[in-house]
Amino acid sequence: RKDMNNLRYQVLVESLPKVYLKGRMEYSKDGAVSDVIITDGNYQVRKAIGDLGGQVGKTSFKRLYPNAYDKLLGRINAAIKKKLPYIKFVQQLPEVDMYYDVIILFDDLYSLHICCIDSTSEKKAHLEMEKKNKELKAAIDKAAKADAFKNQLIKSMSHEIRTPMNAIIGFSQLLSMPDGYNTAEEKSQYANYIE
Repeated sequence: RKDMNNLRYQVLVESLPKVYLKGRMEYSKDGAVSDVIITDGNYQVRKAIGDLGGQVGKTSFKRLYPNAYDKLLGRINAAIKKKLPYIKFVQQLPEVDMYYDVIILFDDLYSLHICCIDSTSEKKAHLEMEKKNKELKAAIDKAAKADAFKNQLIKSMSHEIRTPMNAIIGFSQLLSMPDGYNTAEEKSQYANYIE
């Protein structure tokens, strides 16, 4: 039965995307996690350890992932301090322009499981969408300003047109009054104003 459980465990580990490792936490004298020794992992992890000339059970996470090591220890120590059973976060690896969704599950005070799933395409799509949203918001703001300017221009033009138009209408009304109301000289003067 134990062999069957080990076999199931290995099949599960090998089927996980990208990186899975099991580690043993080592503590410094001040009580903080100072290192994680990789005690097991899927094919990618075992191959990476072998490529470095290391051995499972003796290789430090720092040796395998030097650029992510300090952040990882900081997150592990913060989670242990808060007594969290697990943590999830996105880890960027700028040197290879990749992003990983990382889940760390704590078995006890000494062992943990780390699963990293490549989320580069989703993260880049999300960043591109955020960029497009900012561009769209800027375009909307620009259009709103243009619309406000147009409305103000129409309002001003309306006022500029309305004032002389009122004068024309007024003089036209005076010209259309029945005979005897205005003299011929006044009618001529009103007609000149309209022109």
